[in-house]
Amino acid sequence: MENKKKIVIVASILLVYFLIMMIFFGIDSLKKKVYHLEVLIAPSTYLKYERGVWKDVKEDEAKLLGQTYKIYENHKFLYNGVMQYTDQNWYAFDEHNKPLSLPENFFAYRGNLKINVINYNSVNMSQTEIEEAFNILNQHNIAFEPEFTKTLKIDVDLDHDGERETIYIISNTLGMEEQSVYFSIAYIKNSGNIEVLIDDVSNDMYQVPSLNLKEIVDINQDEIYELIFEKIYFDQKGTCHEIFELKKESYKSVKSCELIKRGDEE
Repeated sequence: MENKKKIVIVASILLVYFLIMMIFFGIDSLKKKVYHLEVLIAPSTYLKYERGVWKDVKEDEAKLLGQTYKIYENHKFLYNGVMQYTDQNWYAFDEHNKPLSLPENFFAYRGNLKINVINYNSVNMSQTEIEEAFNILNQHNIAFEPEFTKTLKIDVDLDHDGERETIYIISNTLGMEEQSVYFSIAYIKNSGNIEVLIDDVSNDMYQVPSLNLKEIVDINQDEIYELIFEKIYFDQKGTCHEIFELKKESYKSVKSCELIKRGDEE
């Protein structure tokens, strides 16, 4: 009987402490302190989200063996798979240790915080949008050459306000044709306003990465999406990912790019 009273007292104290924490720090702050994520992005990017902060982790892949991840391809969920790493390659297995077909460009995560991965499609810009992109490039004194320029857009409601925003990516790093200036630029258009997120410009092709939007995710189910951009540098220099989050009606970088070796560099 005495032990039951002690258990009730302890449980009551913990409940009161939890309620006080919620009042003073809020549910979002508690989530940031309690929840964590590990993210794998092919071919060899390993990210962690802890205490509300994203960071690159240079981890020995052997330490990640035997962990179960939710695995996606082209923004669509495939399966829960046990990830293994050997000979500079990732492999996936089911719970019975049978091999699964792991896509070359997978996105995977594990942890106690669910990610909503948004399915979207990239399409080519219209002629009007290309002319608008030309005006942006003109601010850098860059000549627009459509045959050498990637001009893609993604339409999605990024903040659940009922209006679709448009993400644009323009880049001339597609081919090996020599350019006077190389660029990879990403920007968002929202209600006519343009916000530039990534602005990589140089006359040195090795300083300007090929730019892609890797994923659009909601990591805390607040219906405001985070954008994960992928930068792939020439000459096997490496790959990195930059993450943007909407804060006070403007997108801010919450994780900058840190070059991660792909495993095939000399």
